[in-house]
Amino acid sequence: MLEERISRMKEQQLKINAGHDKLNDIEKIYGVKFADGLGEAVLSTYTQINTEYNEKLKEHDKLKKYIEAIKEGTYYIDSPERDIFKDYLYNMYGDDVVEGYKWLSQLEDDTRKDVLKRIPFVEYGFVIKNDFARVKNNDALKAFGKGTQIYPVISENVAKIQTMLSIRIWLYLHLKI
Repeated sequence: MLEERISRMKEQQLKINAGHDKLNDIEKIYGVKFADGLGEAVLSTYTQINTEYNEKLKEHDKLKKYIEAIKEGTYYIDSPERDIFKDYLYNMYGDDVVEGYKWLSQLEDDTRKDVLKRIPFVEYGFVIKNDFARVKNNDALKAFGKGTQIYPVISENVAKIQTMLSIRIWLYLHLKI
């Protein structure tokens, strides 16, 4: 029984020594003794590394979205303010709101070129399909214009009417209808 206790004590001493060696290695890595705040040094280093990792992860996600937008031929902007504005429009007006680049992609080539000549910023804004007056008269939207960014909101009817007028004028001038 005494030999058994001595054997267990030797095993415990080996474990203590191994733990002490690990602690010494950690103290060397962080340059701080356990008694002098090793725990805080480890936590500080962990927090810094974790923060850097999260920033790189956000950067990675932004680049991934940008690459996907390029592959799809769509428009991507990293702007929390624009995202808030976009969410507001979609929540208030639902399917009547289309991002400009999506709306443009649905047009025929000639129509798209005509619209871009007249409204070159349309792909960066939002197109309202129906009842533009209710959007135009929304006082809450005026608060979104207080910053340094402008978000064009364009009536689809106006864009299409202008296009139709251009087509009619062209037909009249060239075909004398």
